[in-house]
Amino acid sequence: MGNNADVNLKLQDPDDDIKPRLSAQQVPELVRRLYGLETSEVKSLPGYDDLNFYIRVNLKVKDHPNIDDIYENGYVVKVLNSLQSASPEIIGHKLGPYLVRLVTYVPGTIFYETPYVAGYFYNAGVFVARLHNAIMDVSIFLTETPTIREFCKAVPDPRDREVVLQVLDEFQRDIVGRYEDFTPGIVHGDINEQNLIMCEVPGQESVPSYRRIYDEAALLDFSDITKSYIVFDVAISICYLSIEGEGSEQLNNSRNDVTDNMTKLGADEKELNNSMPTAITLEHLPTANRAR
Repeated sequence: MGNNADVNLKLQDPDDDIKPRLSAQQVPELVRRLYGLETSEVKSLPGYDDLNFYIRVNLKVKDHPNIDDIYENGYVVKVLNSLQSASPEIIGHKLGPYLVRLVTYVPGTIFYETPYVAGYFYNAGVFVARLHNAIMDVSIFLTETPTIREFCKAVPDPRDREVVLQVLDEFQRDIVGRYEDFTPGIVHGDINEQNLIMCEVPGQESVPSYRRIYDEAALLDFSDITKSYIVFDVAISICYLSIEGEGSEQLNNSRNDVTDNMTKLGADEKELNNSMPTAITLEHLPTANRAR
């Protein structure tokens, strides 16, 4: 799918600590200095390798030299990790070895905080399909799965580590040789329960809150976007979005996601059948993922 010689690609050293160090108390001064904004509220948001802070701007202050119209829902201050901050393609303000970006905040609830209902996963499949159709003409580079082995030492439990290695062996044996059967395209690479912003579907006033269905309103964090095979994004979304399910519930949710996604993309039966081992292989990883 790609040629390493054509891309200036720096991989993370497994021993590197790349996450920025910044507290919520430091954010108001940072925002004032970089963007000329006075904050009225600051709170931390989830982040894995990056730092994310939600801020509301003090609307009583009328003089904002760098922004003409203040977004009333607020903003997100994103401090990128040192690895991605070193990329010349990413634009942002420098803060030591890190880049800082300011983006508008999308109101809603993250997938993780909403009830897990079967129809909900169906909607997730539709959303992922729409995403792929929208970005299919973008051209970015394919990353290599085998490098994950270098990070296995980060899994402290030997039994969990063995599961990860076994899954990687199965992936190499059963999936890599089938690449020609899969549709190439752009994948988000991190469609998880923290990156999907949800809004409750209207007209459910008589439905108990724990049974209500939500629909996707937005997708966050495109920093892992890459050129690969679309079934990988399907598998990744299944792995993350069904991680809290148990037994047959997890399998049924996964099937909803895969079937609808691939159908919306116009995949034939051969590709659909060949995508299932990818999903099943990657679904072994949540057990080890919980140990991180």
